[in-house]
Amino acid sequence: MIKHVGISNWIYIDMSAKFIDHLQKWIMTVSLILTAVMIVIGIVLALFIGNRMSKPLHRLVQYTKTFSTGDLSQSVNIKREDEIGVLADSFEEMRKNLSRIIDNVREKSEAIHHTGQTLLESFEELAQASKQIAMSTDEEAKGSEERANHIDRISNMMSEMSIAISNVDEQTKLIKNLTDQTSQQGQVQIIV
Repeated sequence: MIKHVGISNWIYIDMSAKFIDHLQKWIMTVSLILTAVMIVIGIVLALFIGNRMSKPLHRLVQYTKTFSTGDLSQSVNIKREDEIGVLADSFEEMRKNLSRIIDNVREKSEAIHHTGQTLLESFEELAQASKQIAMSTDEEAKGSEERANHIDRISNMMSEMSIAISNVDEQTKLIKNLTDQTSQQGQVQIIV
């Protein structure tokens, strides 16, 4: 019930105590229900957002573990338009660059090995020819010791060069073997 109090502009509202108790209980019930619904919605959203963020990160960790074993054959396939997508794209670019570098090292080591082999064969032939020249010169000019010494020096130099080239060839074989082992490790990891 609404009543005016005297000549002032105050309004007096008269309500029963039962109605006020009922109204308080109803407001409390609605508040508790809304709070519970908001908590449930918050939990569901947190789980959804958490899963949406963590799954691609777990996949990136798996890719990283695979790359660390030398297996660069798997493409990073995470398509997103956020920071995780940018990170995944960077991982894919890194994988491609590492793969290119390994291929270049392999090609260059094979080329160096081939060149070393060719040089070694050429110097061995040259050393053999020098020895034959030294032998025939020695037979023809027994009195010319100076020439024979000179040819021996050339022959020794050729032998030293042959040894140096053999060392280069061994180093190239070692590089090639290491590259092949790295490549094979990557392939073995794919099979396992």
